[in-house]
Amino acid sequence: MSLRIDMGAIEQLAGRPAPPAEPRHHMAPDDLPDIEFPHWLPLVDIDHAMTSLLELVELLPRAPLFPVGSLARYFDMVTPALVDHPLYPPVRSGLDEATSRHAGDASTASRCRKRAMALYKSGKRLAALRELHEAKVNWWHGDTVRHSILAMLYIAHLYSELMLPQAAKKYALAAGYAALHADDRRMRDLAPAALFDASSYDHQAGAWLSALTLIRVAILLQSNFALDPWNLDRLKLSGRRASMQR
Repeated sequence: MSLRIDMGAIEQLAGRPAPPAEPRHHMAPDDLPDIEFPHWLPLVDIDHAMTSLLELVELLPRAPLFPVGSLARYFDMVTPALVDHPLYPPVRSGLDEATSRHAGDASTASRCRKRAMALYKSGKRLAALRELHEAKVNWWHGDTVRHSILAMLYIAHLYSELMLPQAAKKYALAAGYAALHADDRRMRDLAPAALFDASSYDHQAGAWLSALTLIRVAILLQSNFALDPWNLDRLKLSGRRASMQR
């Protein structure tokens, strides 16, 4: 928050801008184009921001779900205004190390996923499971946690094919829990898919009453979090199949 542009200071420098003629359309941070801010850009509190960032980079190794990618991107954009600060070198190095670590893990996870698909198509489900478990761990970062949840859904599907419905249910419920409790609310749409899958695994195990209970919860989640929740054509792909097509 301390790295926000100080609009009051800008108004003093350049005068109050005229109101826009067209409506403004604001974009999410990840959709913004890369912009190089000028060095004279006034920020709210650079000293507090850099002190907080230094504390953050020391904590990042213990906080794998922190979305360091978007923060590092914004840091790069305001670098001209920060480069002369005495804490700039350690903060820059810490963010670079964290993003490199996450990018390396994501690359490893992508290779695991490709190997898993090749193994699955060859009928080697156990070997595919090992690769997907590895991918799940390497994707468990703030910027790639959605991929990790999707991997969990497909792991559950493979356990079901191996006639291990309780293991399948466990991973489907874990995926649903992760989707509901992720900091990024865009993950919520995966929760109903996970609960529908968990219900089907209960049915496979013969636990029909438990399956009905999960169906009720899944319907509630579907109506609250899914995009276009009752479009049946859109729902033809279950979460586990969609997970390996994305």
